Amino acid sequence: MTEVETELVELERLFGGGLYLDAADPAALGAYTAWTRDLPPEMNSSAALIPVPDAPGVPEAIAGRTVMHLRVAYTGPAQRGRDLVRPLEAGPVLMGGLTDMPACESGSVHGEPDTPVAWFGDTALVRDLPHRALGALARAAEPGPGAPLIAEVRHMGGALAADGQAMVGHREAAYFTNVLTMPGAEVDPEAARRVRETASALAPWSLGRLPTFLPSGPHSTPEVVRSAYPAQDLDLLRRLKAEHDPTDVFAFGHRLDWGPPGAEPHAGLRPCSSNPRTGGGGHRPAQSR
Repeated sequence: MTEVETELVELERLFGGGLYLDAADPAALGAYTAWTRDLPPEMNSSAALIPVPDAPGVPEAIAGRTVMHLRVAYTGPAQRGRDLVRPLEAGPVLMGGLTDMPACESGSVHGEPDTPVAWFGDTALVRDLPHRALGALARAAEPGPGAPLIAEVRHMGGALAADGQAMVGHREAAYFTNVLTMPGAEVDPEAARRVRETASALAPWSLGRLPTFLPSGPHSTPEVVRSAYPAQDLDLLRRLKAEHDPTDVFAFGHRLDWGPPGAEPHAGLRPCSSNPRTGGGGHRPAQSR
């Protein structure tokens, strides 16, 4: 790659922030997805079911609870944003708030750590989230064997659903889902099993994965990488590889295939850092699946 062209979005301010709502009711996530059905494209949102530990340093308002963290970023007038979000504020808001803010502060919406944090999980872009799919996500965040899991849903659509030159697969997805656990030195095997079970439960509605949330290291197998692209994009990527890198010099990172037929995995394939960069839209997984 020798050149990248990027088009910037002119945006000075937005209405947004995060609300922590009580998620003791299993229908909480369903209420969120129902709310997303008729939103204007200027409304960007996500919701995560988080089992918050009762530990030192955790705010008393949410300690020891399972909460739904609702994140909002609305690029239209602030008052219109308040009106759109009002149905979700009907229940008790435990913590957080929404406000008009400079666009440069959009990274605060998700309320994530400002230091690298590794996570283990699996993701899926889904056509829809019917009752059974929502039930699988809600069960993932319930207390169970092993380390706790976080279940997240991000509303897709808007400009992302429009045709464009960027190679972004599965644009027709209605939601992005992510089920994850925060590992210590090693991934808890019971938590990993529950992640895989949830991924299997969502499979009937899954279109594939999102390229920006592909795992790294040994979990970034060609099968996993291929799930991020539709067939026509895979064909184009393979043609470009054959034309510009026939000797497989660039044998690292996310690979569609191990190499020429019959070839062993290239020695240049190395696990990526376990200290991923974080961003306003979520952590980059150090390990996944």
